[in-house]
Formats: sequence, C-alpha cells, structure tokens
Amino acid sequence: MGPDTAETEKGASRLVFSDLYPLLFPISSLEEGYVYITSPLLLQKFESLVGKEIKVNKGKGKVSIGLDLVEVLGTLDPLEIVGAIKEGLSADSVHPFLRGKKVYVLEDSKLIYYMEKGLVRLTRIRLDKAKKTVAKGALWTEEYVPHGTIFGGLVVERAWDNPYCKDCNDCTSFVKEKLGEVLILGGKETVGKGMVKVVW
Repeated sequence: MGPDTAETEKGASRLVFSDLYPLLFPISSLEEGYVYITSPLLLQKFESLVGKEIKVNKGKGKVSIGLDLVEVLGTLDPLEIVGAIKEGLSADSVHPFLRGKKVYVLEDSKLIYYMEKGLVRLTRIRLDKAKKTVAKGALWTEEYVPHGTIFGGLVVERAWDNPYCKDCNDCTSFVKEKLGEVLILGGKETVGKGMVKVVW
C-alpha cells in the first residue's frame, strides 16, 4: 500500500491502523474455570470506536478470580460486544471461548491488578550447541496475554489516491482478502505464539 523507498510523500497509505487494546481478558476462576473481565474504561474506548453503546447489566455482585472473591460493577453478555462489531455476527464466529460466558465488569483499578496476575510469563534459554549448555547471556523472560484475549481496534480508509494503490478500488476489501482471518504477529509462530484471529 506504500513505497519501500524514501518517496513516502507519494505513497502514504490509504489505510490507517489504530492500536489494538485488550477489551475482554480471560482469567482463571476457582468456581467457573475461567471468566472474562473488563472495565468501564475499556468499554468506553470500545464504544467510541464502534459508535454504539454496550448494555451492561448493572448491580453489585461477586466473582471468583483465582482464589479471590472480587466485587463487580455488573455483567454483560459477550454477544453485546459481538453485535457492536457487526450486526448478526454470532459469538461462535469470533471465538469459541465466548460461548455461554458472562463478562464481569470490574473497577478500572482492580482490572489492572488482575490483568497483571493473568499474564503468562515464560523463561526461555538459548543453548550453546557445541557445549550443550546455556549460551552466555541467553536467558530471558517473555510475557504473553492469555489465549482467548479479545482486542479492539480500527482500520480506517482515507479518501485519497496514491500511485501505489491506483488499481485498488476498495482498499479494505483488498486487505481483508490478503490478510484473511488469521494474522501472526511478533515472529513467534515457531513456538505457537502471536496467532490472532481477525473479525473485520
């Protein structure tokens, strides 16, 4: 969509990709196996992106997160999120983890604490093949969001042409066709990480 040379002014992309941020975060629960959590701030961000209000069933309650019993501000049906992305889209088409689940809305400050607890941290090494031991300085830790985390973001098409997309009438359709429904981000596909399912 743009040039590989220094002529960036001739080929500024017609597509703008926003940051993706976690919207629904899965975390272990003593009573329910795992639950999805979110917060008012994350919901407001999502609402501002899609231009639709998400219905939250307000009312105090408690949910088990790990071994803690945590107060919640309310719950919501994940289909509210899915419907805001695209009318008529089923939860099954977004992620099977959403089937039959409730999303618990926590206070913003509590969400940060439990998201931190829910990150997956792996310590990895690189071997010195000649010595069959750990190579010097080759010990590090990687952090991953849990499998099944739902992110939100935008792809916006701008209303100008450039020499590199003159034959592309509909850039968003072109990107959907080229990228498909699965992206691999971060260069960790050989260890099964970085795979993202995309719902356009």
